[in-house]
Amino acid sequence: MKLKNKFLSLAGIFIIFFAPVGYAEISNNIISFSTEVEKEVQYDLLEATLFIQSEDKELKSATKQVNSKINAALDIIRNVKSVEIKENSRTTHVRYNSKNKQDGWIAYGKLVLESQDDEQLAKVLTQLDGILAIDSLRPSVSSSALLNIEDTMIKDVLKQFQHKANLIRSSLNAKNYKIQELSITTPVNQNKYAPRMFQASNTKSYDSSVDIDLGESKTLLKANARARIEIIFE
Repeated sequence: MKLKNKFLSLAGIFIIFFAPVGYAEISNNIISFSTEVEKEVQYDLLEATLFIQSEDKELKSATKQVNSKINAALDIIRNVKSVEIKENSRTTHVRYNSKNKQDGWIAYGKLVLESQDDEQLAKVLTQLDGILAIDSLRPSVSSSALLNIEDTMIKDVLKQFQHKANLIRSSLNAKNYKIQELSITTPVNQNKYAPRMFQASNTKSYDSSVDIDLGESKTLLKANARARIEIIFE
């Protein structure tokens, strides 16, 4: 497996856009409006979701097969420090036949792995060939990177707020304005940043000959401010 696009350092790759679309409502010298800023950043994290499913007439047998595969996978993964296990879950469901009668059990196990080292994660996936199947691969932005970006985006969106508030004040020939309400939403508290998803739900196992194209490996983060200000004329 070759991951074509290496995740680069986040430093120095920010591109700032100021969204032109907003709104303004005026009522009794109170004006409500919003402003938004965007930053284009590169992903610095790769997430892999793997699974194993087993069916059997006996619950013990079905769960034993899943546990055996998951434990074998964990022994491999734990030897690679740069790959983290973010989720390790097991579930069981009743299996029904065509007459809607119980005739067995379905056991399911899932592991979610994360790493900022795509080469090491690729090696782990190769070693897991024949043990677990890949459900999806998803590049994303790490929590630490989001926190670092948040400070910059808050400053940018507040700068835009001040610019827009002063523009409204001067356009109305007012002397000043007073903030009545101001709320800021960032990628951290939004918990979303349009991640790319690569599905492999029909894959029986990992095929190391397949290249995974991550595109430009970038995402667009947004922060917005919603404000209510009082326009002061005297």
